[in-house]
Amino acid sequence: MSPRRNCDKLERADDNGRTYYEARAEELCGNQGGPVPMYAQGVWARHVTITTESYWMVQSGDNGTPVYPDGSGIGNEGPAGDGFAAPGLAKWSLIARWATGVGPGDHLDFISGYFEIGRGGIFDVPNLVGVCNPGQGAADYHPLVCLMYRCNDEDYSDNAGWIHVYETYHQ
Repeated sequence: MSPRRNCDKLERADDNGRTYYEARAEELCGNQGGPVPMYAQGVWARHVTITTESYWMVQSGDNGTPVYPDGSGIGNEGPAGDGFAAPGLAKWSLIARWATGVGPGDHLDFISGYFEIGRGGIFDVPNLVGVCNPGQGAADYHPLVCLMYRCNDEDYSDNAGWIHVYETYHQ
């Protein structure tokens, strides 16, 4: 299996109609989450609560041991070393970084380093002041600001599976 390189936004709905995003283990550049919502002119969400489900396989493809979003399950937990996407964070865990661009399919610029999502938690949304084009008002322009999810690995060629990522933005 060769690694993927298309950075898809894989938005899905579960059996209860809740939206989630797939973070695929073999994706080299990551998978996009949903955009940060604007609640009123110039007022964006300040926090996101993330929950995760499912598992992926690393090192052995479809026949591998399940690895959960916090990197547990393979018997080799611990901080990643050099060559991993995010050295120092848990091996094979779900990681993310904030990105901005003007729309799906456009080039995204990363506005944060990687941090560990793991099994989920509450995370701060970056301050969006200065992210907007200074020549336009907030009502006219809202950049796509989203999380890019990725498996913290060093070799994506033998990965399979995906994590379901649920995002709930709030003030």
